[in-house]
Amino acid sequence: MPMTWAPRLSGGTLLSKDIVQAMQSVGKNEADSLALAFFKKGKNSNSVFYEYLNYWKVIEIAIPEKANRWGWINSTAVKLVRPEDIPSDLGTAKSIAEYLDYYCRSAIAHVFRKPYINPDNFDDSRRISKHVFLVEELARNAMQDVMGIKRL
Repeated sequence: MPMTWAPRLSGGTLLSKDIVQAMQSVGKNEADSLALAFFKKGKNSNSVFYEYLNYWKVIEIAIPEKANRWGWINSTAVKLVRPEDIPSDLGTAKSIAEYLDYYCRSAIAHVFRKPYINPDNFDDSRRISKHVFLVEELARNAMQDVMGIKRL
């Protein structure tokens, strides 16, 4: 029987004990299951860009309305990580949430307007790599505090 695997993953999916326990605790709630699925894909991705997008999807599932999501990100980000993990150069963005959404998430997902990410550009890759930890922590926190899923 052939083994199937996602092309952005390294041949299989690694599941920590915490992820397995969280998956067992969510039951049949579609939003919880979907958030855990995206978190798991992000955690197992070999692409920092795909990892970032999957964590962002978790945040969108937890807080669907953009204004509420941005408010939550702005108030939560500074509590979750060290000050050096917070983007210091926001460019023209007025907030952490705007920077993470437009200058990172949208730049990864879209090429029809600037800024956009070139996956072969070292500086782009390094910039997203610096911020993926923050977005992962935001996704974890959104699942725990907003959705009520056990801490991963």
